[in-house]
Amino acid sequence: MKSLLTAIATAGVIAFAAAGAQASTTFNLGGSYVSGADSLYYHENGIGLTVTAQHYHGSGNPHSSEKVTRFGAGVGAKNWSHDDPLVDGNNHYNDVVNFNFDQTVKLESVMFSYFDDEKKRIKVCVARYHGWCVDYDRIWVPAPDDEFSFFAEKDGEYQQIANNLDGNPYNFIYDWIGDKFGIGASDKNDEFLIKSITVSAVPLPAALPLYGAGLAVMGFVGWRKRRKAAAQA
Repeated sequence: MKSLLTAIATAGVIAFAAAGAQASTTFNLGGSYVSGADSLYYHENGIGLTVTAQHYHGSGNPHSSEKVTRFGAGVGAKNWSHDDPLVDGNNHYNDVVNFNFDQTVKLESVMFSYFDDEKKRIKVCVARYHGWCVDYDRIWVPAPDDEFSFFAEKDGEYQQIANNLDGNPYNFIYDWIGDKFGIGASDKNDEFLIKSITVSAVPLPAALPLYGAGLAVMGFVGWRKRRKAAAQA
């Protein structure tokens, strides 16, 4: 009986530890071309992800919805028909792509496409009507280094956490845990696609009931030992 109780308790503790050790899940965001959608949905390893887009100004927080774009190399955003479909800082507003998970996750890393390219496209007006530009073209010019801003929920508010971050891939060294994160352009010189995002699930462990039962059994075994020792005293 003692061996059986000990085995149950040990199994509960081991199951709890195993449930807490979650493997990394990478969402490859590229795919069939999408010129502009309200959202895109992905699903990997039991985790659901909805991608949306907004824009923000300077050090502010995201507001006003944009359209999500998708290419084989990743996802971007645009806020009007002539806006570049990559994540950029054009038009006085900086694009931000939001990652909305259907469960709590730990953010591990993000990878980009067209990040720190030697050249970038800019829009130039090629036709005007009564002073208003009515047609654009794009030309290639030397590009500065790309950087990005990071957004997450903090103190109950979805807000800008840091800007001018650099690295591809970029590995998050702090434990950012939540269900919503954002990656945006830091200023007008930035232009890129988000190729992939890697997270690990942080669920309420499925083994929690077994873990609780294991602790109860261990407590019961200890109580029996104490009672037996008191009786023999």
